[in-house]
Amino acid sequence: LYDTGLVYRTGVTRVEPGGTLAVFKWGDVLAPLTLRGGRLAVRDGSGAVTVQGVISLSNAPAIFAPDGSDPLYLTNVVRGTAGFVVAASGGGGVELGANNTFVGDVVVSNGYLTLGRGGSAGSVNATNITLVNGSDLYLWRSDALTLTNQISGNGDVLVRTPAGLTIAHRSIRIGQTLEVAHEAGDAVMIVQPGAVVEANAIFLGNRGTDDCDGTIIQHGGTVRATNQFRLAHWDNEV
Repeated sequence: LYDTGLVYRTGVTRVEPGGTLAVFKWGDVLAPLTLRGGRLAVRDGSGAVTVQGVISLSNAPAIFAPDGSDPLYLTNVVRGTAGFVVAASGGGGVELGANNTFVGDVVVSNGYLTLGRGGSAGSVNATNITLVNGSDLYLWRSDALTLTNQISGNGDVLVRTPAGLTIAHRSIRIGQTLEVAHEAGDAVMIVQPGAVVEANAIFLGNRGTDDCDGTIIQHGGTVRATNQFRLAHWDNEV
């Protein structure tokens, strides 16, 4: 697809296992897509690509493969019975703007995955999100965020919300950094019974120039940092 992408709104484009739908040159995909294990690719130098149509996943995990540093935006609902893999190259990633209902697992094998665009939507129904090869997961919301996924692997989890992160009967087990912060406000992490938070480093607060507090409220569960635990503006370290 080149330039304007798919401009029709009726009918469905289906990508079978082994198939690739490649988008070039700032294309906006308006049509519904069904990925049955196929690949949705953004070619290097194309600029940001937005998929506005509903995406249905089935049969096998789909592969989202943006090349280069530009993101692949999925603004509508991703639904279905399979999950997906983020296989970015060149520093790019996938950004989801809706509350998605698919039930498969998510693997971020390269690049990053962002849930939310700074508003009150942006989530996945996946039980497991696995980070591989130092990939990143961003949670970017304007409202109070309660973790609904089990997050694990070798990567960073970076949470941006002014209303706090709550973890209850879920786990974050990562080999790198959990960072809960907000550019213009305090950062709060609430740990409820049954929760497990394990990371190489846990940072709560704002790493910018503002003096923003970092707070942890632990009602139960387990919190463990194997290397560093920093609160507030990170001037202090425990």
